[in-house]
Amino acid sequence: MLILIKLLFLLVNIFIQFENVLSHFDDRRPNILIILADDLGWGDVSFHGSKQIPTPNIDLLASSGVIMNNYYVSPLCSPSRSALLTGLNPIRTGMQVGVIAASQPYGLPLNYTTMGQHFQRLGYRTHVVGKWHQGFFRSEYLPTKRGFDSYFGYLTGHSDYFNRKAGDFFRGYDLHEMDHIANLTKYQGQYSTDMYTDRVLELIEENRYENTKKPWLIYMAQQSVHGAECGDEIQPPRRHENDYKYIQKNERRRRFAGMVAALDESVGRVFKALNDTNQLSRTIIVFSTDNGGATAGTTGYHIDNSQGSNWPLKGGKYTLWEGGVRGTAFIWSKLLPKPYLSNQLMHITDILPTLYSAAGGNTSDLGDIDGLNQWNQLKNPNNKNNYQIREHLLHNIDHTKHFWALRYRNYKLTNGTSLLGQFDNWYEAPGQQTEYPPNGICYNCTTTYQILEEYGIKFEPITVQIDCQRDKNPIIKCQSKKGMCLFDIEQDPCELTNLAEKKSDLLKTIHKKIYEHYNVQYTKPVNKPFDPHANPALHGGFWKPWLDQNPITENFL
Repeated sequence: MLILIKLLFLLVNIFIQFENVLSHFDDRRPNILIILADDLGWGDVSFHGSKQIPTPNIDLLASSGVIMNNYYVSPLCSPSRSALLTGLNPIRTGMQVGVIAASQPYGLPLNYTTMGQHFQRLGYRTHVVGKWHQGFFRSEYLPTKRGFDSYFGYLTGHSDYFNRKAGDFFRGYDLHEMDHIANLTKYQGQYSTDMYTDRVLELIEENRYENTKKPWLIYMAQQSVHGAECGDEIQPPRRHENDYKYIQKNERRRRFAGMVAALDESVGRVFKALNDTNQLSRTIIVFSTDNGGATAGTTGYHIDNSQGSNWPLKGGKYTLWEGGVRGTAFIWSKLLPKPYLSNQLMHITDILPTLYSAAGGNTSDLGDIDGLNQWNQLKNPNNKNNYQIREHLLHNIDHTKHFWALRYRNYKLTNGTSLLGQFDNWYEAPGQQTEYPPNGICYNCTTTYQILEEYGIKFEPITVQIDCQRDKNPIIKCQSKKGMCLFDIEQDPCELTNLAEKKSDLLKTIHKKIYEHYNVQYTKPVNKPFDPHANPALHGGFWKPWLDQNPITENFL
């Protein structure tokens, strides 16, 4: 009997030691928070040199982390989100053309594995909060069916910030929890940016390491600062309605600043929650915009009737100019070395393999993706070659509208414009370079500053301001009717000087080697026409997976 007790005691000890080994392994895996802003322009954050709209929390985390200064996204919401979730260029998934309108019956095809599914295999708890915009016409396209343990947010592309109404030809309410319609009364009147932040804070609290052995991944797809619904697109929270009185040249830009402020406050609140729950030191934070800002065009019309700015970059959302695809982004983590500015060429498809590697995963498990693992480079930024990991990337190929653009090292090759050339300009928001906060930006007023100080992180708020070097770059227009256009983005970031004639041999070489490399991968777009059966009036006033309940619509496809 004594021998049996000793044997049992030994087995218990072995089990405890084994549990400790597993626990130690889990403790080494970082939490991952991805904050994806919507339509945030290059000129809408103050760390890019535009002090008109102060973004102290974003500035502080960018300056104390790794600023990704040579980082690119797709020019539109749905394609960028598909690239983030799959690590694949949208031309390979059929998501390259336009965005998914609320009543269009298509989404990211089900045969592609998402980030959530990949991280679930690593033992992560996975969550989506905010904008989905990857299809919902059938329930199997919902986040909870595509690798995410929980979901709270809206399924369409844009929504009212207060009452959750959304739509295209049809209007309806759009707010979901898990795979069901949310209780609108519970959230009535709450400002969506705050509402989604509150949910992320709940998840952070629930997923303390003390309470679970599983690390977590939270994909926080904020609504800010996308325009709301037609007729009332600029919707700041009420607390910021009368702020920024120094912005006097344009009332809409002043109110837009309140929308940006809500996004910046959200970043600060989440950072504080991570610190308060003792999870900050083992969390990787990735901040990125999904595409460039929604700016004005040559006729004075603003994209989505919003008031964003990409100054001094050319173009805006929808376009393949730098203003449409050069993304505001940074990575913050205690796992990375001291703060620095990275000019490594990087693409939104790289986020998946980079984070997967940081989590201890073997990137070969991700399959044949376009994204490249940049984690080791981020940790060891000694190589001054900006193309050490990635030499080229694709901005997009759209054969339906006959325009494309790509990057090879410092050169950008494109066949010109889109949207009838209306946004082929350099748009400076009214007062952007003259209207500043009278007392400057108070960084040490923020909790973010205090937390960084407590951690002993020494840094100065960085201003990464693009110099167009107009004296060295005379305007030589890109006229697509005359053929392809070539720009040296390192020397000419504002795309002033078309080098097509001067470097015609180089142009031909890049087109033959790089464009053809991507063009053979082109997949037919999966877009579908509007379906009248999606009308929320047929479904209790809500946007929901309408093909689950209306088999008649099958004939429409």
